[in-house]
Amino acid sequence: MAFLVAIGFATSSLSGCAGQGAAQLPVDPSDPCGQDRAALAQSRTYFTDQIVQGAVTGGAIGAIGGALIGAATGGGRGAAIGALAGGATGALVGGTSAYYNTMQQRYQDTATLARGINADLQRESAEMDHVNASFARLRECRFSVAQRIKYQVRTGQMSRDAALSALAFQQGMFAQEIQVARSYGVNMAKRDEQFATAANQLQQQGGYTSPSTGSHTYHHHHAAPTLTQQVVTNATESIPEKRTAFVDSVDQAERRSKVAFNLDTAGTGGAS
Repeated sequence: MAFLVAIGFATSSLSGCAGQGAAQLPVDPSDPCGQDRAALAQSRTYFTDQIVQGAVTGGAIGAIGGALIGAATGGGRGAAIGALAGGATGALVGGTSAYYNTMQQRYQDTATLARGINADLQRESAEMDHVNASFARLRECRFSVAQRIKYQVRTGQMSRDAALSALAFQQGMFAQEIQVARSYGVNMAKRDEQFATAANQLQQQGGYTSPSTGSHTYHHHHAAPTLTQQVVTNATESIPEKRTAFVDSVDQAERRSKVAFNLDTAGTGGAS
């Protein structure tokens, strides 16, 4: 089984990670979107890890993620959201060949190397699906709450001052969530570079040339062309496309928020 690697979380204790997570994206117990906010915070464990440097199994990553959610639900609103974006961006270091070099040392023949890289790519894809779904649920929750506040003002159930305060709270929380989501997008791009480099080097090592060049050669001890091609496709097309879709959804959500949290405008700015 292939492993994706984490540095900070592999070398620090679970309690340290939990405390850090609580400071970065805390959940207010009174927040109706708290559960979705905690789900977005859970992806921090994965997308702020280095793609390669030591070894962390999926189970260990899951355990840290669970601890993060538990800490996040402890309440309080932190002012350290910016630290997450900065720390996350700086977490991925080293040359773009670091991941491939480590995987190559772990798997001595091309066939198992290709399988290992492809397994990591599949995990990357699944994690991207998770964070995209988590952000979408959180976004719609925030906008739904804003709509209810506006409705209560229109029907006389809430005063304007109270509505302005409630919308400001939702807007502030969402601004933090947008910042965290953007930090994920930045790190996705850095991980993309590592995967793309690995796919290119695997292709060269396996003696396989993309069909676009019109030829391919390989030997019995090398990965089958279909598997190598799958790695190349996932690393250079599927994963970057998912990252682009996620980043676009964050941009669209930020634009919608300017209408959604404005008491004097109707609706939420249209579908994203």
